[in-house]
Amino acid sequence: MNTWIMVKTGLIKQVRSYRFLVVLAIAIGVAYFCVPTSRDNYNVFVIGGMRGVYNSAYLGVLASAGSAVILFLAGFYLLRSQITEDRELKIGQIIASKSISKQRYVFSKVISNFLVLILMESVFLISIMVIQFIRGEDMYFSLMGYIWPLLEITLPFLLVLASLTVLFDTIPFLRGIIGNIVFFTLWNILVILSYEYTHRPMLDLLGISRITTAITQGAVSANPDIDANKFLNDVNFGLNIGTNELPAFVWNGLEIIPSFVVTRIIWIGIAVGIILLSSLAFDRFRKNAAADTSSRIKQRGENKTADKTFNLTLPLSPITGARSKNLWLLVKSELRVMRSELSYGQIGLLAIGIALHVILPSGSMMKWLSLFLMLLTNVWAGMSCRDNQYRTQAMVYSRCDMRDKWIAAGAAGLIIAFTVSSGAILRFALSGAWLQAVSWVVGMYFVVSLAMTLGTLTGSRRLFEALFIIWLYLGPVQEVPALNFLSNEAVTVVLYGLMGVILTGMGFFMVTLKEKRVSNRNNR
Repeated sequence: MNTWIMVKTGLIKQVRSYRFLVVLAIAIGVAYFCVPTSRDNYNVFVIGGMRGVYNSAYLGVLASAGSAVILFLAGFYLLRSQITEDRELKIGQIIASKSISKQRYVFSKVISNFLVLILMESVFLISIMVIQFIRGEDMYFSLMGYIWPLLEITLPFLLVLASLTVLFDTIPFLRGIIGNIVFFTLWNILVILSYEYTHRPMLDLLGISRITTAITQGAVSANPDIDANKFLNDVNFGLNIGTNELPAFVWNGLEIIPSFVVTRIIWIGIAVGIILLSSLAFDRFRKNAAADTSSRIKQRGENKTADKTFNLTLPLSPITGARSKNLWLLVKSELRVMRSELSYGQIGLLAIGIALHVILPSGSMMKWLSLFLMLLTNVWAGMSCRDNQYRTQAMVYSRCDMRDKWIAAGAAGLIIAFTVSSGAILRFALSGAWLQAVSWVVGMYFVVSLAMTLGTLTGSRRLFEALFIIWLYLGPVQEVPALNFLSNEAVTVVLYGLMGVILTGMGFFMVTLKEKRVSNRNNR
């Protein structure tokens, strides 16, 4: 099988999915958000109490910095399960029977993921280009102002990211929630290194120090009155509220620094090393093939024994029973399935999180405790798409209505969410902070409704996994007002409550359409 055919197949499979379209829509929205007007009460990139004029050079590095913070995290959770999908779809047996080396298969997965990341980055970058003319601060367009940061900063870390998506998928214990937590920790470390170590370019994989240093030098040379040390030490990349009237400086772009280019080449070599390590860890689906062979042999032996023992001809009649309407039994079944997806270690950590919410005093520590919700990401992500993932739709929906199953899954998800949040809700209720208690109830409802709707829309868990982890970090942890679904502001609580109701309505409507489509097909 040709390597390019495998790359092309993986690329087409990703691009044709609903989640890819949703990600592109989000990328366009984020691009618009990153370049606010002077009338907006925030700025995204503030350095030394100033911001750059929206020219091609400044917006080019802004796009690279935005990709380092957002795309690096979201891209991993969207693309991390390509080999696992082949395993679940039984494509692995075909691969194992062909003369395809482990290195070639892993390489094709990395390249297809890399191309998908480039497509996402391209949409984001083109959106930034269009916004330059919409904002109209500098109408001169320089293509190199956008292309050079892409080549020097963005593409190397996207290649490293693509190789990490495959590495985490080839190591068994990194495929699940442990891998999610490990990568989230790794991403935080990379961001800190990229911010803090301005004089060690080898540690600056994400290129943030390269960008801030270059902007500082350019701004100081154009404005001698600026204090360079203060300017460099006052870098804020995020949502900076109340900074709409900042003075602007003109910056003309990155200069080529050979030593930094060498470090990028080294990072490309590290990505190649990760690919080789992934090929060594990859089992080439031998475990699946061995398990299937053993199962077939065992079944064949049982069939022979049964043929010798029993020689009966039984009249069979079609099943005419009605589909089950017992919603509580469905909820209990969903709870059992969700419980099976949690290891004893995860349950223990969740119990510790509940206790800490009760014991620890209120303060900044409380927001970090919301990270315990990451342990439930995999459970919530699969609520409405588990049957699609394991190909059990026909079996399950022959005995229950799709809408009843959808409601039961959502109810089970809410029960788990409220159980895990019981420590925080109880703490706030006992202290009389009823608005905070209500905000946690509403926040959990919003998260479950988001998971149900995205799973129903895409038929996959990956979009919710990527979106939720970013939302959790930027909202409750970093306390970005618009994204904090656990905020104790009354307006925010009402807003997220309405969003939860809307998402629930959208998800239920999509399930109703699917139920009618299946019913019409069966009645033909």
